[in-house]
Amino acid sequence: MANSEEIKSAEISDSSVIERQSIIILEGILDTSKVITHIAKNDTIPNYDGYLEIRGEDRLSIGKIEIQIKTHRENYTTPSYSVELKLLAYARDTVQLPFILIAVDQKNKKVFWKEITPESARQYINEALSRNEEQKSLSIPFDMDKEITNNPPYSIWKEIVESHKKVIRDSSDLNNKLILTQEELKKLKTQLDFGERDENPSYVQMHIFLDTLNNLFSREFQIIRKLFV
Repeated sequence: MANSEEIKSAEISDSSVIERQSIIILEGILDTSKVITHIAKNDTIPNYDGYLEIRGEDRLSIGKIEIQIKTHRENYTTPSYSVELKLLAYARDTVQLPFILIAVDQKNKKVFWKEITPESARQYINEALSRNEEQKSLSIPFDMDKEITNNPPYSIWKEIVESHKKVIRDSSDLNNKLILTQEELKKLKTQLDFGERDENPSYVQMHIFLDTLNNLFSREFQIIRKLFV
């Protein structure tokens, strides 16, 4: 019979310790009057580690930013991190909040950040695959001015949240206008005399609607066009 005393509890992995230390450094640097962290420690869920809740001047929450925290390598000249394409695909296809990649330099207690939008994620993936179709990751650089200790990012993060909220509002408004347009087009279609459609006022009206829709994407909703078209 085996000695029961030889059965030991699971070890705490080095990666778990490193990850936890990076989270501690990040939370110690952030100003809690401007941002509240909601970060899962020792989490095994892929793609994200939690989110930052951005606070306004009145200390009320104005929105959230989803984050993925990585530990930066030591002895670097330019801050960067090798990001798996799977994570970029998540940022491109799945994420519903603004998404920020964070790299923690534990030795120098520095924290770099970079927003990954659906469009930038798509560009990074295309860049990687253009180099090698079998490539699984891509080194993404961080701008030197995107370092939290020396350049507090709270006003920029607030702008990111507000911009995201505007996209959602614009999408809702656009959807409502599209529904109305579709209903109107159905009415016009039943009125069309296809034998004389070029001279038919209803046919002309339908083209006016289509021009109006195109102008909506070009002006009022150009941010949506940039993101999704």
